[in-house]
Amino acid sequence: MDRVPTGIKGLDEILDGGFMRNSSILLCGAPGSGKTNLGLNFLYKGAAEYGEKGLYLTLELPIEEIVKNAVIVYPKWDWDSTLNKDIFIKKVSREDIGTLPTVIRDSVHDLGVKRIVIDSITMLSLFTKDEADFRDSLFKLLDFIRSLECTALIAAEKPYSDRDRVEFSIEEFVCDGVIILYSIPKGELRYKAMEVLKMRSINHQTKLCPFEIGPDGITVYPVESLFWLDSERKKKSK
Repeated sequence: MDRVPTGIKGLDEILDGGFMRNSSILLCGAPGSGKTNLGLNFLYKGAAEYGEKGLYLTLELPIEEIVKNAVIVYPKWDWDSTLNKDIFIKKVSREDIGTLPTVIRDSVHDLGVKRIVIDSITMLSLFTKDEADFRDSLFKLLDFIRSLECTALIAAEKPYSDRDRVEFSIEEFVCDGVIILYSIPKGELRYKAMEVLKMRSINHQTKLCPFEIGPDGITVYPVESLFWLDSERKKKSK
């Protein structure tokens, strides 16, 4: 089966080679958990290592803030030769949320985009009448992206802080895959970890894996574990 390697150190190992091509992956997490950074990694590595152009659609933050974050967090990346050539960042305002499919279609046809990040789909839910309307709108959007033969990361604001208290909503069922990002407090520090909750047609790892954000990108550690968290969970179960 055709795969799309993320290019993110350790993540492709967890995914047994990468995402399924033309799939839509939900990226869940609370603010500060790393959703924007993982999306940027997916696009930059796709362009730099696999020759696939990418589109970052921001529904909330200004374009300038996304670019500033990218340049500061990843100083080793060659943004000058990448932005507006291989990676395109576009803002869709609340008033223009209905133009989202048109922006995506034009970017694919005119720019040759193959990878898409939408940040965040939570904004779309605010402009639908009810849960059924949101489910229908999301399903149509993902089906449209699939028809354009693109692979998408869909960010969603989910206040996950405890792995044992994950609650499912419409997005998790509609998307082909679900990755949850955690920012776990321990003393005065917070540790970042990720979990692949679901990935259709892929034999993926299911353990909670620590990850770091460094100047050259995200590194996931598939073999390591948050030993203190495992110990605390065992105590709770007794």
